[in-house]
Formats: sequence, C-alpha cells, structure tokens
Amino acid sequence: MIRLDYSGAMGQCQVNNDFGRGHEAYASQGRVKQVTNKRKGTVEKKEVELGSFHMLHPKLQDSLLQTSRKNAKKHRARFDAALKRQEDLKREKMELLLAKKLEDKGSNFLKNLYLWDQWHHEKCWHTKEEANDQFKALTSKTAKLKAVKDQLLIRYLGLGWVEASHHWSRNGTDFSLAYLFKFLVDVVIPLKDEKVVPDEPPVDLPAPPEMPTLGTTSCDADGFDENYNERVETFKQKWRSERDSMLERGEGDKWSKMQKDAPPKIDSSLKNYEIEMLFSGTDDAGEPFFNWYNGKVKKVLNEKGRRVLIEWNEDCLGTEDARESKQRLAITKWNPENSSEGAWRHYIKE
Repeated sequence: MIRLDYSGAMGQCQVNNDFGRGHEAYASQGRVKQVTNKRKGTVEKKEVELGSFHMLHPKLQDSLLQTSRKNAKKHRARFDAALKRQEDLKREKMELLLAKKLEDKGSNFLKNLYLWDQWHHEKCWHTKEEANDQFKALTSKTAKLKAVKDQLLIRYLGLGWVEASHHWSRNGTDFSLAYLFKFLVDVVIPLKDEKVVPDEPPVDLPAPPEMPTLGTTSCDADGFDENYNERVETFKQKWRSERDSMLERGEGDKWSKMQKDAPPKIDSSLKNYEIEMLFSGTDDAGEPFFNWYNGKVKKVLNEKGRRVLIEWNEDCLGTEDARESKQRLAITKWNPENSSEGAWRHYIKE
C-alpha cells in the first residue's frame, strides 16, 4: 500500500543520502564525482560520501532496524491521527467559507425571487408598446433610468437570460438612458419569443465541474451529484421560508414591488379599477396603526383634482367604517418607497 508518510520518507532519504552506498565511486573510478550546479551553471567536483546509515556500527544498524520495525505500527497511527486533524481543520475552514458564501448567495436569491415574481405581474413591460407607454408616463430621468434597469434585471437575474445582461457604464462613462432603453426594446423584450421562462429564478451555487466521462460513472461521483442537488433544494427552501418570515414581520412589501412604475391616468378608464389605500387609526388599546384598505373606483369625480369615489370591500371594513368614501389620489402618493397615510396602488389579488 502506498502511503503519504512512506512516499515522503523515501524522498527525504534520497535528498539526505541516508542510505547512500557510494556507488558513484565505481562510475568515477575514485572518491570524487562531478556534480552540476544548476543555479550557477557550472560543473563541480565533489567527494563521494557514504550515507549516514552506513556510517554506523553494524550493531547500531541492526538496533535501528529492529526499533523501526517495533514502532512502525505506532508511528503509522500517530501519522494518521495528525493527518486526520489537518483534514478536519481544513474541512472546518472550508465549511465556514461555504457558509459565508451561501449567506451572500441567499441574499441575492431573495432579490431574484422578487424579480422572478415581477415577470408574472404588471411591473414587467412585456411588449414594446407597453414599454413606450410606461417610459413616457414617467416624468423624471432618474425614474426612467431606474425603471429601464429594473426591466433588464428582471430578465437577467430573475429569469437567468444572459442575453439581457448589459453594463451600466464602460471605461468610467455611463451608458445613456436612450441607449439602454433602445437595447431593452430592440433586444431584450423580443427574447420572450425565443426563450423559456423558468419555474423559479436560477440558483448560483458552487457546483461540481463538468468533466468528460470515460466509462461508467462511479457510485461516489453519482453520490456527489445527489448531494449537490439536495444542497440546492435545501438552500431554496431555506430562503423561501426566510422571505415569508420577513414579510410576516413586516420587513419588506411584496406587492409594492409588483406595481407598475407609473400611476394610471385619472379619467373615465379608471372606473372599476381595483385599488388599495393606506389609512391610519387606533386599536382598542388606543395604539396607532396603519392598514391597507382595498376596493374599487366607483366613479371619477374630478380628473384635474384627481378625486374619485371608492367603494370599499366589506372584508376589510370595520363595523363603523363607511362603505364608500371620496379620496384624492395624489400622484406623489403612488406606491411610494416609504408608505404613509394616503399612499395608494393597484390592489393585486394573490
């Protein structure tokens, strides 16, 4: 059996000339041999020496051999234990690094989950016409640039379509808004006609390398692939549960991320529009709270003043709440990043 300690001992003996018999003397016909100095590039003469083992008294040689045979089993066990400690420490270090990497990958997977959901909701611009309408409805360059980048990320990170990837800048110069929007409309949006929408966002985890297979795959290799697949499934379940827990704790708002970038027009087309608004109040203990109420627009009262009549759904009303109320849909209150009383958005049913 070839062991690491055996192989290392053979190399060490050769370097130290422990068992050298001075056979070079026969080739050089004397006690001097020629040695090439590779560093200096010269040939030097060196006296032939016997190895340290052969310099010992024959009785000491016999004693050394007997002692080595007697303690061989003990030394093998000691070496194996030291090697195992080294492997355990290495494995522990690798597991810590992997855990840190998985934590970072998990945060990215959470973001990609929202991006994948956005494809299936009105946040995503699925046609060129819709893209042009939403782009024109946005009033600021900052909002337009953010919206275009979001659309690219939905395809690239949410769906894993690498063709939708594009740098935001090159050589320190940002790509213009017009250039990125043209890339979105001409290249990225048509991808839906040739690409397959995955059932979930891609998972970017360290994977075993793809190598050519010669002959039959071993059981160990099959087991390695199975362990990787199990790790991927465990990873996805963990971070899906983490997202659900975050939403239950009020950390983040899923439906806010699914809204269109621009608010709807306040005109006759808004009739029967499913809407939800944020209101404040106090509970039975006198503590303040905020809650979303949902209903539908029954009538547009004043287009210029952005006032509408809303009929609220009964399942969200209290015993003393009015079934209908007049509300002003301020444009600055459309799906704000930090919601406050009066915020409004489309009511998306699960």
